[in-house]
Amino acid sequence: MRLLFFESIDSLNQFTRSLRAATLPPCNCGADNHWTSHGFTYKQLSATHRCVVGKRIICANRCGRTGCGATRQLYLSSTLPRIHYRADVLTLFIVALINGTPIHSAYQQATQANSHRHAYRWLHQMKCRLVNYRPQLASMNTANSTRITTRSTRSLLLTEPLMTTLQHFQSHWANKLVQQYQLTTQAIFL
Repeated sequence: MRLLFFESIDSLNQFTRSLRAATLPPCNCGADNHWTSHGFTYKQLSATHRCVVGKRIICANRCGRTGCGATRQLYLSSTLPRIHYRADVLTLFIVALINGTPIHSAYQQATQANSHRHAYRWLHQMKCRLVNYRPQLASMNTANSTRITTRSTRSLLLTEPLMTTLQHFQSHWANKLVQQYQLTTQAIFL
């Protein structure tokens, strides 16, 4: 199931208000005009605070509709589905790596966490998704590329092809590269 990303709550609300006219792929049951808004989805930030990260829609099987009851998530582009951190934190991590910061320091700067064990998980996930990132470069002007600066040869060996790709993303989308990737491709970044 493809995810749909939106730039703001307003654009998400506007989309869900016009679900009848929207061109969504058909549901599992083959119905394409039974989608209805099913409420907001939240990410719990603390015991007392939560923030909106998207909306859920349902293939309705009520009020005379013959849908199957399946649900679908719609996300804000600032959200990384199934990840605790927001897209801007991942962008800070990537920008720090591009600027030559060691992997563990870049993760600690971005997340303000003492442990850096997830940094290598993030890098591994981005490497696995490199085949999805590379086709996006074809639509960008990547003629003026520069060499990546890094302080350690281990970092360079771990990340060379990935960092080249991410550097092109940063030169094209500045400091919102994760959000812009998700909006442009309508696919999860990590």
